[in-house]
Amino acid sequence: MTMQDAFDSFIFSRRLSGSSPKTISDYQDTIRPFVSFIGPETPLDSLHRENIQTYLSKLLKRPLGKPDFFQASPFSHKEKSRKPA
Repeated sequence: MTMQDAFDSFIFSRRLSGSSPKTISDYQDTIRPFVSFIGPETPLDSLHRENIQTYLSKLLKRPLGKPDFFQASPFSHKEKSRKPA
């Protein structure tokens, strides 16, 4: 089972248990970045404590308000525009 399989299975189980759409969306928004960080095709049984610790460490170091901090953005380091003199 891959990380993506486990994620999909979890979301499916939450839908079956009657979780609200908002709760499902919150789970997806919270777990999807972790799955992307580890790699969707990574076998679940190869996940180690160190992987989780590294991910959590990156979460603690990230600036607030930037939900896609693991994805490079061409706009992430854009200089502020200056007013012409």
